[in-house]
Amino acid sequence: MPTSKLLTADGTLYLASAQYDNSVIGYDPATGKETWRSRASKAFRQPRVIAADGKQVYVIAGILEKDFTSQRNVIAALDARSGRDVWREQRDFGTEETGVTAAVHGDRLVHTDFRKNLTVRDTATGKQVWTQKTNETNFKGFAVHDGLVILAQGRKLQAFALSDGARKWTLDAGRFGSFKQPGLVDGVLYVADSSRTLWAVQPKTGAKIWQSAGHRRGGRQDPLAVRQGGPHALRGDGTGREGRCARHRRGDRQAPLDVQ
Repeated sequence: MPTSKLLTADGTLYLASAQYDNSVIGYDPATGKETWRSRASKAFRQPRVIAADGKQVYVIAGILEKDFTSQRNVIAALDARSGRDVWREQRDFGTEETGVTAAVHGDRLVHTDFRKNLTVRDTATGKQVWTQKTNETNFKGFAVHDGLVILAQGRKLQAFALSDGARKWTLDAGRFGSFKQPGLVDGVLYVADSSRTLWAVQPKTGAKIWQSAGHRRGGRQDPLAVRQGGPHALRGDGTGREGRCARHRRGDRQAPLDVQ
């Protein structure tokens, strides 16, 4: 099956077809049965699903040239009921169809790519609202909350206004730190860094609530699992101490940051 994230929306799991027949297929997660299908024109490479909401499925696909290479690509929205194109927009020359990380927030589609672009589009038309270059390539995912897009940029965690791309705040991990993928639980932003520190941050201002180095024991360092009320959570009482379970601190490997 083509490499793809597992994306669900409104009770449907969306994946690129394993047959490489330019189809995007919706499945019932409980049974694995196909419930929806959309097929792109042969003028495009196999579409990749990058985001979905209850109304639309967002895909990206390369435009096939006469020699079967692909130097350009399009981003498109498919109707989640009929499978038909709602809109299709060609991206700038030099962008790639792979390496795109995306999320839908209200009427905005936010996406980053390997070319250090952060872009926001109108979900109704596909038109760019704004786009700008970032300092680092982002492939870890990002958080969208309360009118802000928050993403890790190496040693810096940065927030941009969803409305116009204005930079709102920057948090520095320190000389030897590098931030991982951020996530939100109960209005608090949590992010781990490469020096094995977990941060709790006010998402609106970037102000640090607390830092915890408690999960530094162990071997390989990955972002910490954070689940609302779950066994991997640290206490959210301003102390950064362990919550219900210390499972993330024991053993040689910590789980990826997974806000559920």
